[in-house]
Amino acid sequence: MNLNRSFWILCLGATLIPLAFIIWLTYNSGPPRGTMRFVTVSGPVTIVYKDSYSIPYINGTTRESVYFALGFSHAVDRLFSLYLHRATAYGRLSEVISILYF
Repeated sequence: MNLNRSFWILCLGATLIPLAFIIWLTYNSGPPRGTMRFVTVSGPVTIVYKDSYSIPYINGTTRESVYFALGFSHAVDRLFSLYLHRATAYGRLSEVISILYF
């Protein structure tokens, strides 16, 4: 019985430690701060992170430049999840998961 309990504790630890590491990376990487300015093909655009929730406020001269800034803002905030979804779509999720365990 003691061996069975040790096995389950080991399995739980092997699952929770990488999960905790991913959560720590996600929340400790920190949101962007300050102001980012870009000059796109269609015009200049500014992304301002003002509040404590890191909600981006996007100001641009054209719709295309605002759409560019919106995509950039999403990519900055969710880079790991974009990579995870891409690996899932290509059927390479095991490569990402194996990095976490080995």
